[in-house]
Amino acid sequence: MELEKYNEKFFIKFCNKIDFTNYCWLWKVSKSSNGYGQISYKGTNYLAHRLMWEFLYGKIPNKLCICHKCDNHACVNPSHLFLGTYSDNMLDCSKKKRNPANTNNRKSNTRLNENNKKHLKYLWKTKSYTLTKLAFLFDTTPKDIREILKEQN
Repeated sequence: MELEKYNEKFFIKFCNKIDFTNYCWLWKVSKSSNGYGQISYKGTNYLAHRLMWEFLYGKIPNKLCICHKCDNHACVNPSHLFLGTYSDNMLDCSKKKRNPANTNNRKSNTRLNENNKKHLKYLWKTKSYTLTKLAFLFDTTPKDIREILKEQN
């Protein structure tokens, strides 16, 4: 999408859909099935983090991705975004051990302290993390995460 197509009204509409109160600037509204923020402009859907990049830096070169340093798909904070290839993104994911699909080596029945449980519940409420991603972050299983989320405060 060409930067010239944007107008000030659209940029204001875009910014009103962001929660700026956290370390990550979280997209508050419509999200894709993978948790990425999305917005429609002139009948076409766009990913919010990609638009943020274009607002600030211009057109994204062909075959390049906008990657997240924070690994939070709903984040549009420009300081958390970087330009890279698909391979760069996968290497970054692997280097950080952030492959949420690989839960085979997770520990079941991990005992999380109360602070970890509060943090886990907060992350869940942001709707930016799946059970699998939370399990990876807290080194446990999705089943254990589900049990913790069921617990009363």
